[in-house]
Amino acid sequence: MHQLTDGGAHVSVDALGIAETCLNSVSSLRKLGRHLQLGHTTRAEQGKVALPIDDILLKELRLFGAFGMQGQRYGTMLDMVKAGRLEPGRVVSRTVNLDEITAVASASSQQEPSQVDTTMTSPGRSASIAAISPA
Repeated sequence: MHQLTDGGAHVSVDALGIAETCLNSVSSLRKLGRHLQLGHTTRAEQGKVALPIDDILLKELRLFGAFGMQGQRYGTMLDMVKAGRLEPGRVVSRTVNLDEITAVASASSQQEPSQVDTTMTSPGRSASIAAISPA
């Protein structure tokens, strides 16, 4: 990641709560980078994730935590999408049918670390795959 971003990411986000994704996210940061941890860890982590404290100190990283957006704010966010102020479609690289999700998820676990996939599903609809990779 450091090669691809010419020194590391300015900002990283982990919303899975898995030790590996959290560690990879923090480790991808450049000096003075910021990491946002969204939501709880999984049952396997039980709220504990080992992080490279020396790197955090030496790079002067900042870590932030949030549960995510409060339910009563969804209406405001959706209004922003309707008004064109938020464009979530800009990070969607493709849309697949729900019966393809297993294959997509399997492929995601085997891809290069330069890409991050997020799968969002909605019952009875298709799934959007947001692939974030360096341009």
